[in-house]
Parts: sequence; structure tokens; C-alpha cells
Amino acid sequence: MSDPLPFSAAALAAAEPLFGICYTEAERQLMLDNLAEQIARAQQRRAVALPSALGPATRFDPRLPGFRAPSAGPFQITPATDPLPDHDEDIAFAPLAALQAWIRGGDLTAARLTDIYLARIARLNPVLFCFSVVTAEAAR
Repeated sequence: MSDPLPFSAAALAAAEPLFGICYTEAERQLMLDNLAEQIARAQQRRAVALPSALGPATRFDPRLPGFRAPSAGPFQITPATDPLPDHDEDIAFAPLAALQAWIRGGDLTAARLTDIYLARIARLNPVLFCFSVVTAEAAR
């Protein structure tokens, strides 16, 4: 274990508003007991350079062993009844059945739909940090 950190439960309490959290005194004491070790482990993880192409370390699959999905049967296309919206935001949130109908009918291209989503990613990712790497050219 690392050397003790130079802060106290009072210092943790003072930092809580920065993160929008509130711990009890007992919870702060528990954190102090292993916080140095947690920080050391985080520093070790960050010291390892991981390439962007590396896949995730774990894969979540909630299916029980031996599970077999039922047969889906024949695929049926749902006809669209709504015209293509004027605003990209409305297109981005349209149901899949409407999107496929607009593409099939020639009202929307896959390239335009891709550009709508890429523009949303470019606009929102700096705020949400929800994408580590965006491969726009590969998407197009």
C-alpha cells in the first residue's frame, strides 16, 4: 500500500460539492482507509498505453448458457405513412420503420442519415464525452 495521502475526512467533505455528492462521516472514514491504494491503482492503469483499436476488456452478455433465440420468422417491411420531416433532429429521432421507408422511397439517403448522426456526435460529444474515437470516414 502507498504512503498515506495528505488529506483528511474534512478535506473530502470540502471536495464533495465539486462532484455533487454528499457522504456521511463514516463513509469518509472508509474512503480514507483505501483511497491511497485506489489512486495508486488508477495511476498504474493510466500508465499503460492502450491503442484506439483495442476492444473492450469485458463483454456483457446477459443470456444464460445454452440460450437460443426463437426464430424470428419472415421479415416484413412496414410502409411509411409520414412524409420526411424538414428538420434533421426529427429525422434523427424517427422510428426505424419510418427511416427504412424514406430510404426505400428515395426521400432520404443513407449518406444523409449518416451525416445527420455524425453532426449530432460532433455537436454533443464535447459535452457528453460519449465517444472515445469517431471514425466518420469509415461510417460514410
